[in-house]
Amino acid sequence: MKRTLFTLALLVSFSQSIYSQKFDGFTHIAIYDIDYQSGVDVYELTPLIIDLFEKKGFETLRIDKDYNPYDGYLPNNLCQVLFLEVYHSTYVTGSMSLEFSDCNEKPFTKFSDSGIKNLSVTPKHGFRGKMKSLLKKVKKKIGRKYKFNSSRTPILQN
Repeated sequence: MKRTLFTLALLVSFSQSIYSQKFDGFTHIAIYDIDYQSGVDVYELTPLIIDLFEKKGFETLRIDKDYNPYDGYLPNNLCQVLFLEVYHSTYVTGSMSLEFSDCNEKPFTKFSDSGIKNLSVTPKHGFRGKMKSLLKKVKKKIGRKYKFNSSRTPILQN
């Protein structure tokens, strides 16, 4: 009996953790600038991100570190926005991560990958390939059909 209850509790906990990472509580993806010493998004990673999320049905916008949008708008309910920051190391080590957070600056989910598969390519080619690989993981997590569900939207904590 105790074993059955433990297994049931474990399954409930596992299913809640999977359920909690669904994207359907959000309508917008706000992508922070990817800043480099030589400019913003020099490897042209942001268009790859925008393309995936717009195809899935999200509104996308680019924002600076002060939450000011360059294009588009932030909705009245900021909790419908999922904020995305892209991090990556140098070209040689090749690690990259996509870190999503909600309106409370609480981590939502993270996708990461490390190692460059082919060092003979240019940094731009390598990082774009890494981004495409990560976005495949994101696409799988979103699933085939995205539909906004307001009951899944977080509540702003003061």
